Amino acid sequence: MVKECASCNDGAEYSSSTGECPKCGNFLRMKKSQAQFEDDFSDIYDNFLDSGSTGSKHTNSALYEDTANYQNTNATAEKVKIATIDKMKKKKVKKKHEVIEGQVHNFREEILPLKFFERWMNSLTKGVPFVKDGYVNTFQVYDQSRKGTEVVLYGKILRGKVADNNRVRVYGMRDNYGTLVAQGVENVDSKTIASVNSIMSAGIVRFISLFLLFFVISLVYFVYSFDWINFIDFIVAGAMNLVLQILMAVLPLILIVAFIWIGFKKIFR
Repeated sequence: MVKECASCNDGAEYSSSTGECPKCGNFLRMKKSQAQFEDDFSDIYDNFLDSGSTGSKHTNSALYEDTANYQNTNATAEKVKIATIDKMKKKKVKKKHEVIEGQVHNFREEILPLKFFERWMNSLTKGVPFVKDGYVNTFQVYDQSRKGTEVVLYGKILRGKVADNNRVRVYGMRDNYGTLVAQGVENVDSKTIASVNSIMSAGIVRFISLFLLFFVISLVYFVYSFDWINFIDFIVAGAMNLVLQILMAVLPLILIVAFIWIGFKKIFR
C-alpha cells in the first residue's frame, strides 16, 4: 500500500508509514487507485481540504502527530490482544495431554503412607488416580537436549518393567505442580507397555463420590420428612392383626387337641 500527496499531485509515491509529504509538508493519503484498501485517515484529509485551508506547516504537523498517536494506540492494543491470546493458548496447552520421549533416570518405586480415605480424597481433590495398595513410581525423563521432565506413574508395575537408562515414551497430563501424571508408559528398548494393577481413574472416583453424596442427602431428607408416627402405628397394628389371625387359626386346633388329651387321660386312668 502506497500514499500520495494531493497538493503536489506529482505522481510521487510514499510508503504507508509516511505521514506527511517531504516536499510541501501536507498530509499524505492512500492512492485512489487502491480503492480496495480502506484508508483510516482519508476522511480527516478530505475534511481538511474542504475547509479551504492551504494547510500550513504547523497545522499539518499537528494533524500528523494526531495520526501517529492513533496508529501507536492501535498498535499497542493489537500487541495486548496478541499477548492475551498467546497467554490463553498456553493455559489451554497445559490442560492437554502430552507425549514425551527420552531416557529414564532416578527411577524409584515406593508405597504411599496414606490410609484408604486419604488416598480417596487425594484422588478426588487433585485428580490423580486412586491406588488401592498405595504403589507409586517416580522418575525423570530426559530428551536429547537434556531437558528433564518429572513423571509419576501410579500403581504397581506388573509387566513392561521400567529401569534407569531405558528409553521410554510417556503419555499423560500435567498436574498443578508441573509433574507429568503418566497414563501410559512404553518401553522403547524392550518394545513393551507398562501395565499396572489396582488403580482407579479420578473420573470414576469423582462419579462414585457424587453418587454417594446424592445417596446420603436423599437418605437424610427421607429420614427427616418421613412420617414415623404413622409408620410405627401401622407396624404395631399390622403385628397385632397378624397375631390375632394366627390365634384365630390355631385356637380351634388347640381346643381339639386339649379335648382329645383329656379324653385319653380319663380312659387310660
